[in-house]
Amino acid sequence: DKNFAPTLPDGHKAKVWYVPRSKTLPERVFQKAARLFAPNQIRLVKIFREARLDVLHFVVPRTEIVGLEHIPKVVTVHDLLFEHYPDLFPTSDLNLRRRSVEKSVQVAHAIIAVSHQTQQDIIRFFPTASDRIHMISEAAGSHYHPRSAKKITYLCEKYNLPDKYVYYPANDWPHKNHIQLLRAWKIVTDSLDERDLGLVMTGEETSNGVGIKQMIREHNLEHSVHHLGYLPFEEIPTLYSGAVAMIYPSLFEGFGLPLLEAMKCGCPVGCSDIPVLREVGGKAVLYFDPHQVESIAQAVLKLVKDEQIRGRLTRSG
Repeated sequence: DKNFAPTLPDGHKAKVWYVPRSKTLPERVFQKAARLFAPNQIRLVKIFREARLDVLHFVVPRTEIVGLEHIPKVVTVHDLLFEHYPDLFPTSDLNLRRRSVEKSVQVAHAIIAVSHQTQQDIIRFFPTASDRIHMISEAAGSHYHPRSAKKITYLCEKYNLPDKYVYYPANDWPHKNHIQLLRAWKIVTDSLDERDLGLVMTGEETSNGVGIKQMIREHNLEHSVHHLGYLPFEEIPTLYSGAVAMIYPSLFEGFGLPLLEAMKCGCPVGCSDIPVLREVGGKAVLYFDPHQVESIAQAVLKLVKDEQIRGRLTRSG
C-alpha cells in the first residue's frame, strides 16, 4: 500500500519496495515472477542486519528468509481457506500454501490472527502454535468515508452505471459465490419493475470469470449486471457511497473487511450468515443463507425496497 509510509507516526521511518501487479497477469505467472525475487534475499538479509531491527513483521506467511534467526519475527495469518476448500487449489499451489503457513507458524515468535475464526483454525491445524497467537481484528482504511453526490455522479457516468445499484466487491474466486448471486439477481430483476436497478461487481478477474460471464448471458442479465473488473482502490469508496446496499454472499472469509469498508461509507450491508461475518457485522447487517438462492434474493429485495431497513443498518454500522 503506497499510503503506508506517510501514515507512520512521527520519528518512524520505513523503506518500502513496491511490486506492481498487473490486473491482466495470470496468477501462476505472478507467482513465478515472485519466486524470481528469491536471489534478492541475500541483499534483504544484509539490509535487515544493518538496520538492527527490533522485530520483523511478515504480513503474509513468508518467513523462509534464512540468516535472520536472531531477529524476532511476527507473522499475520489472514485465513486458512486452502484447508477448508482444498479443491479450489491446484495440488502444487495447495502444497506450497500449506508448507508456507506451517513453516511460518513454526519460526514466528508471535502470530497475529485477524479474527477468532482464523485463530481457531490455526489452533486446529497447527496446535503447537496455540500459545503464540494473538487475535487482532482488521480495520477499514481512513480513506473509506462517504463521498459527495458530485463524485458519485461522475463515477457512474464514467462506467455507465445506473443511478440505483447494489454493489459486490470481490475477486471472482469460486468461494466468493458469484454464480449463486447471479441466480438470485435473476429473481430480483423478475420481481421488480425497476429497469434502472443494477448489480455492480468489481474485483480481479480469473479463469472463473468465464463461467460468470456465461451465467450473465444465459440469464439475459447483460442490461442490469455491470462487471467492471479490477478498479483503482481510490474509486471503491465512491462505489460504496453511491450504492443502495452492498451484498456479500461469500462462502468463506478470514475476516470480511468489505463489511467495515461499506459501513464507513454509509452503505447498508447484506451478507452471508457465516460465523466470521457474524463476528465482524454483529447486528449491523442483514444476514442470509449463501447456499440458498431464494435467501439471497429476498435479502436483496428487502435492501432495495425497504428504506427503513437501510436506514437502520446504516445507523447501526
